[in-house]
Amino acid sequence: MLHAQITLLFVHPSFHCHGIGAMLLDHAKQHVAVGLNINGLSGISAGEVLLEVRCFEKNPRALKFYERGGFVRRVGAEEWREQVQEYLALLVWLKL
Repeated sequence: MLHAQITLLFVHPSFHCHGIGAMLLDHAKQHVAVGLNINGLSGISAGEVLLEVRCFEKNPRALKFYERGGFVRRVGAEEWREQVQEYLALLVWLKL
């Protein structure tokens, strides 16, 4: 069961490497955790997807950013985007 999704997360290039993206990602994860605590975290199994995000496979910087943030890439769950002729990778943050 999916509990939350990040649709878009962008930081202007002039502000890269200042920790802003990591703060935004941490805020999203905290928001999910608070919502789950309010609604009862006890019913959620280990390994269940709490938060997911998609990013372009040809963007290794973004992939590494999410992996550093605790997300795991789901191999085989790529999604083709015809408009841009590129695959989107799926990354998930799981309950441990």
